Amino acid sequence: WIKGDAEIFSIVSGFGLDGKVRVDTVTHPYLNDAGTTYYPNQILVNWSQYKYNLADTVMMEDDGDTDYSALAKAIAAALLTIADLGAYVPLVDPVVDAIPSSFWTDDADFVDAWYTLARETTGTRDGAGGNGRFTFDRYWVSAL
Repeated sequence: WIKGDAEIFSIVSGFGLDGKVRVDTVTHPYLNDAGTTYYPNQILVNWSQYKYNLADTVMMEDDGDTDYSALAKAIAAALLTIADLGAYVPLVDPVVDAIPSSFWTDDADFVDAWYTLARETTGTRDGAGGNGRFTFDRYWVSAL
């Protein structure tokens, strides 16, 4: 609380269309207060960028000045050893392990993780750690 509002973001991971690990960061600037329900209608996973019908997400809180693009690139580089062997492999644990140690300074906190989100995932799902809750719905974005 001394540093102001929470800086919440999610790291979405899966396999890109090329079969290589894909890591995207999604910021949630409106998530400021614990115990509050928010209704952002925000797209978390752009399924057109993923090979498989599954992705994982790790939600983090940061009070520093994180460059989310650099963080995503660092994580993706660390995950390059994970091969697409024709079956989806959950990436939450490797993502958390791949976060550069410098990121953990200034009190960055793991919030929660959601494993195996599918394109068909709908409804409310608690995070694996019981610290967060998402309500998922499908949303089709058509090309212009």
